[in-house]
Amino acid sequence: MNSKLEIRKEYKFQLSEYEYSRILRKNDGIISELHKKRKIISCYYDTDNLNLYKESIFSDVDKYKLRIRTYGDQKIYYFEVKKNNSTGKFKTVEELKNIKKFPNTVAYKSINFYAKAIIEYEREYFKFGNSRLTVDRNITYMDSQKLEKHSERSIIIEIKLLSYSNPDIEKYFFGNPVKFSKYENAIKKLYYDK
Repeated sequence: MNSKLEIRKEYKFQLSEYEYSRILRKNDGIISELHKKRKIISCYYDTDNLNLYKESIFSDVDKYKLRIRTYGDQKIYYFEVKKNNSTGKFKTVEELKNIKKFPNTVAYKSINFYAKAIIEYEREYFKFGNSRLTVDRNITYMDSQKLEKHSERSIIIEIKLLSYSNPDIEKYFFGNPVKFSKYENAIKKLYYDK
């Protein structure tokens, strides 16, 4: 099992299609495509009582999210742990061998976690100065049995600064960064907004 650790600073912007097209025009020459867009499918795991979701909502630090992710038609699955603590955000990624679909449960820290939400979307990848910019659209939230489905109308732009080198990121966009979590939105829509 190969695992890697990624440390980064992130800024998110929630935009309409019109706002997104304006940003592309405004920053023409600064933004360039890194590679072609692809579909991402993630299955998020939590306790029966949704403890990770509750910690995510009510805590600023010392929280984590668990997911298994696959990209497009690769059929390669990755177990990812996203942590947020007082020193920053961290993500560990581990390729899973010999699985062909999302498992119903995963074990982490000697605790069993259960599949709660499947999130699908299209992602585009761009170089933005010395940072990476991703654009997520056509976001769909489903329960783990795919019985219930909700769509997100917004486009989500995320700037990933690996070097903390562009603190005035807002000047390139219209508005300030927002807190946006696909997982939090999925759980809210699937389990609470009924």
